[in-house]
Amino acid sequence: MPDKLDASLIPAPLTGPVVDLAHTFVAVTTFLIALATVLCAARVWTRCRPAFRMSSDDYVCLIAYILIVVNCALLFRSVKWIFDGTNPATLTLLDTSQSLKNVIIAQIFWTWAMSLTKLSIILMLLRLEQSTRMRRFLWAMILLHVIIAIYGMFTQALQCIPLRLAWDFLSDPAYAKQHCWNKSTGIHTAMAVQAVNSATDCILALLPISFLRKVKRPLRERVVVNCLMGLGIFAGVVSLVKLVYIARDSSGQEPGLVGIRLGFLSTLEELLAFVAACVPCLKVPFQRVLLYFGCGSFQSRPGTSMGTGRGPSCSDAETSRSCTVRSADDDRDPWLDTRMHDLRGSPNGASEERILGFGERSSTGVDERRQWGVEEDMIVRSHTPALPPPSSVKKSKP
Repeated sequence: MPDKLDASLIPAPLTGPVVDLAHTFVAVTTFLIALATVLCAARVWTRCRPAFRMSSDDYVCLIAYILIVVNCALLFRSVKWIFDGTNPATLTLLDTSQSLKNVIIAQIFWTWAMSLTKLSIILMLLRLEQSTRMRRFLWAMILLHVIIAIYGMFTQALQCIPLRLAWDFLSDPAYAKQHCWNKSTGIHTAMAVQAVNSATDCILALLPISFLRKVKRPLRERVVVNCLMGLGIFAGVVSLVKLVYIARDSSGQEPGLVGIRLGFLSTLEELLAFVAACVPCLKVPFQRVLLYFGCGSFQSRPGTSMGTGRGPSCSDAETSRSCTVRSADDDRDPWLDTRMHDLRGSPNGASEERILGFGERSSTGVDERRQWGVEEDMIVRSHTPALPPPSSVKKSKP
């Protein structure tokens, strides 16, 4: 029996389309990782200041971020020739084998990163949704994603026994056939996982509509919040595209092109889903930045006060609206006022305020107009620490 061939002596150069797609993958993924890092840091910052309000969805989101970084690092190692300056025309079969090894291991981290990102969104919705039927549906979604994560992990880890046969191109074909799944089984398994991911991406993007329509806030604000929470629809579109490529017969295409394309779509899906999970929690900081640059228009309703002066602020007599009064000794931090007000409503009230800026708690009968004034006053007076106070806001003399 002849000795086993040396994979490092067998050339396996990459063609032009593969090289171009690999460079695009690295550039886009790097940008999205940087964006996800900024949003994740901003989310943690807003949950820790001015008071510590980290909850279960925030911790799950942090774990998902760590797994996303590990997944992207492994995928970057699969195209390390971009970073070390190696000519792709001089690559060998050993390089291709090592790249496939990194991709297979990265897929395990991708499965858990996707599931935990969606679990973070579901846990956030659980704190906002009051309907018993909807809460049961959300708990069922949590169970589904845990099952999908475990299923995806085991299908990747057990596709070959030992697993090294999955990336060893020089192993005995007869031995590999006995100890590995056939190609059809692998494709059908990947399609099943991807179909569930596509469906849940779309469901989670549209789910906020069910409770936002019940919130008594201006239509424009409800539309903006729904758009922020519905950014996951972009991840759903990428997931559907990936499902199409998995189902398509790729036997006549270059293996490197197929692998980089699927890895590219996987990172796009997980990073877009992660961005969609973080953005809704940053509504108030976004409002402050827009106000600072003159892009925000926070016009108070009749019966509320935007200024920082003391004394009553009443609406016109024709409107028959209530009057919001600030006493001379009620010069506390508006953040404290809002948090105390929310804590009287629910244990997680402060976190809910930070996510959607809800002013009304229908279950406690709190007057929406008073809370609306407190929120707008909060946005104007408590500026972002990194920015000076808005020049357009003039403090009244005591």
